[in-house]
Amino acid sequence: MKKAVYIISMSMISCLTTISFAQTSKQKNMTLENNKQVFIKFNREFFGNGDTAIAKVLLTETFVNHTPPPNAPDDASPMIKFTSEFHKGFSNIHFEVHEVVAEGNKVALRKTMTATNTGPFFGNAPSGKTVTLNSIEIAIIKDGKITDYWAKNDYMQALLGNWAAIEPEKKTKNDKYPSNKNNTESNAAIEKNKQTVIKFNTELFELANTDNLKEFLANGFANHTAPANGLLDDRANGVIQFASSFHKGFSNIKVQIDEVIAEGDKVVLFKTVTATHTGEFMDKTPTGKAITLHVIEMDILKDGKITDQWSRNDLMLIVQGL
Repeated sequence: MKKAVYIISMSMISCLTTISFAQTSKQKNMTLENNKQVFIKFNREFFGNGDTAIAKVLLTETFVNHTPPPNAPDDASPMIKFTSEFHKGFSNIHFEVHEVVAEGNKVALRKTMTATNTGPFFGNAPSGKTVTLNSIEIAIIKDGKITDYWAKNDYMQALLGNWAAIEPEKKTKNDKYPSNKNNTESNAAIEKNKQTVIKFNTELFELANTDNLKEFLANGFANHTAPANGLLDDRANGVIQFASSFHKGFSNIKVQIDEVIAEGDKVVLFKTVTATHTGEFMDKTPTGKAITLHVIEMDILKDGKITDQWSRNDLMLIVQGL
């Protein structure tokens, strides 16, 4: 009798544990989805529709922009100024979210905006050109509001009137959110994906080790942000070309991984690269200047290897300042 009671008790405990785990998992997924929707709403209303008042609703009072323009404050004011000027100078604005990745209290988003320059923009006369602005962004969200923000995009190129440098990113076949089809990855697989992306960045860009590239990149790897002018191959060879060129132009290269977010088959990484300009790079003779480069990268992995990559950085602005 005692044995039967024990067996029944253990079965009940096991059942309750399973129910509790399922409820916790469901609550976690709901929180992740809610955080995604907060970040999507902010992007769509603020950047897409030009509703700068939404900043007071969805940004905390202590909001910090970790990637403001040079010499700008790290609060929301530069973003508000840019958005206001952008919507005065551009019309026919189309906003599209391609990928959204969430882990814990962090959300990463990849988006594209297209618009036509029909009005004055930061002192520049309207050109009538249609431009495509690409962006990858990261946010920390707490209690339904954004506390911290990182972004790398084409916007400063637009400020400088460098329209020719702004090109639409290549797209995958099903390139529209929600596209996280493979969210059944185990925690172990997701952690392995993180480590693969981290090691890839360290090996290639800090150590210039291109010999082990096959360890990280899948056959058919595609770099969706390779220059449209064809200067770099959009396959693995293009990655090698860029890394080799960067190491010829710079020394004392250090890569710091600041943020990593992973969900399903996707990993988003924010890194800081420091280096010294000691060789020729993009027709710039050595200046001896120290540089700090910020990069946000989004990768899709399959069977532990990177199949697709998108990357945004401020390299062009740095090169102009050399």
